[in-house]
Amino acid sequence: MAEGEQGIGGAIRAVGGDASHYAVYYAEVADVAGTCRRAEAAGATVLTPPVSAPSGLVHARLLDPTGNQFGVFSPPPAR
Repeated sequence: MAEGEQGIGGAIRAVGGDASHYAVYYAEVADVAGTCRRAEAAGATVLTPPVSAPSGLVHARLLDPTGNQFGVFSPPPAR
């Protein structure tokens, strides 16, 4: 993507500057906080604790014991 161009919607964005180039994969879970606790017990590190968006979506980012980042999320409740 060229400087100043806009990417597609969603979570795909240019990182720019000196940021690392990598993808973070997210898995849908029923309980983000509970998943973070179980992941920590298994050796993961919580990088971003559970955060609730105004829409009701809850997400967190973690680091597994081998250094891979991944995320978990729960979608907003059905309306």
